[in-house]
Amino acid sequence: MTVVESAADPNVERELPFPCVTIAPFNGNEPCYKALSSSLVVTVLSHQSHIIKKILADTSIANVYVGKIPTTWMDFRVPHSGYLADFFMCNRGIRIEPNWMDEEVSLQSQAAE
Repeated sequence: MTVVESAADPNVERELPFPCVTIAPFNGNEPCYKALSSSLVVTVLSHQSHIIKKILADTSIANVYVGKIPTTWMDFRVPHSGYLADFFMCNRGIRIEPNWMDEEVSLQSQAAE
């Protein structure tokens, strides 16, 4: 595991021949979103729909998981590298934890009170 101080740090985009994780701060500016581009898996632990929508809009991210879903989660219905559909279209896997988006609405109403 590596912890860096900026999403622009070159360690964020490095590839290693073994499983690893790099943790960088995410403040919502464009360089932060750009650092996520071309990722194999991005897990979003935010309830803020504008962040989730922006990440889902980046079709270069292979799989997007929203909620407490490990990046190692896989299902036979989720496209993977070498999947036949790669030849015909851009495909990706998306999984959202049940009731995850409902929590955003709940958090917003609590903040308004």
